[in-house]
Amino acid sequence: RYTLIRGRDNSHVLCFKVLYQHRQVGRGKFRKLSSSHYLLCEVKIADRLALTPAWFLPGSAFKNFQGRGLGTRLVAAMLQEAQSRGVRRVRVCAVPEDPRRKADLVRWYRHFGFDLEPGARERDPEVRLSLDLLTATTHPYS
Repeated sequence: RYTLIRGRDNSHVLCFKVLYQHRQVGRGKFRKLSSSHYLLCEVKIADRLALTPAWFLPGSAFKNFQGRGLGTRLVAAMLQEAQSRGVRRVRVCAVPEDPRRKADLVRWYRHFGFDLEPGARERDPEVRLSLDLLTATTHPYS
């Protein structure tokens, strides 16, 4: 039902898209820091998307795509692609939209094996995590 495709790939970024009925409902992006280090700089799943054109009112239907595991599948695919390219370390540096959800965000990334970067503290406003793809003994995203 959902399609995950790799989008733009150049010397600086690697993009991914999540499609539903040929419409983009999510995206992910790596910034390439070097050939062996990537920064996961964007993971976004639409919270509301009109499935019918607005001019088709009153029958316009909106669908929420969050909470369906799409972000998890997107990040898992991104990490597998990075690993297949020989990337050693993937970093995340993000500021949650809602500071009260920071612990949830950290817990979500830890599900993939990410850990707080050295010097990062739980009370910092931004989330700074990293994952070493070569030394991890198990890959929960596989």
